[in-house]
Formats: sequence, structure tokens, C-alpha cells
Amino acid sequence: MTIANRSPLPALRSAALVVGAIAVGLAGSPSAQALAATPAPDDRAPVVVFGPLSEPAQPSYATCPKGTTLIGGGYEALPVTLEDPHTSPPLVADMVDVNTPSFLRPNSWVAKMLRGQVHAYALCERRKPN
Repeated sequence: MTIANRSPLPALRSAALVVGAIAVGLAGSPSAQALAATPAPDDRAPVVVFGPLSEPAQPSYATCPKGTTLIGGGYEALPVTLEDPHTSPPLVADMVDVNTPSFLRPNSWVAKMLRGQVHAYALCERRKPN
């Protein structure tokens, strides 16, 4: 997998990108080992592009570079939380409002939180030469 740019969220810069699976709580389990497949050669691996961190309640767009086609995407979020002395950790008071291919920007993925900040990422496939 080629990462065209890095996540702007410091905690996520070293995180593995898992596509099409939920890996929460799987560390060291047989299921997690099954997710760790042999990497594809660089010329066949998807390109990952991160969009900028949005302003609160605004969209973030991740656009595939020239020579690639959008094949998927997702988001990393900084949701708004509510501090409550009776709960730990704080309550999340936010939700993903948009997480889809963009209709306004070709070859792009868009993500938006209802109240918080988000940045979109796009998975891009290299086009084969004609």
C-alpha cells in the first residue's frame, strides 16, 4: 500500500489502515493474524490519500491523484464529547453525517461529522496503461 500523504492526527500516524474489517480487540488473535495478509507489490497496491482535517461540522475531501481511480474511502474523526462526572470516558455527542464518494468533486471521497472534526481518506487504484 502506498500512502500519498500522512494522517494529520498524531495518534493515528502510526496506526495500521484496515479496510473492510473491524480489528478492534483482535490483537494477537487468530482473526487478527488472518487480516495480516502478504502485501501486494507496489505497482498493484492501492494509493491512500488523506484529506485535510476539517473545521468543526465541515466536510473533508480526499482526492485521488492523476493516474488513479477512486475505489473506496473512509474517515478518521475527532468527535465532540460531553464531560459528565458520572461517566468515564466522556460521552460522545456527535455522529458521522457524510461518508461517501463525492458528487461535487470527481475521484474524491468526502466525510463530515455533525459537530466535530474529521478528515477523509481515499483508496485509489492505479490505472493500467493502455
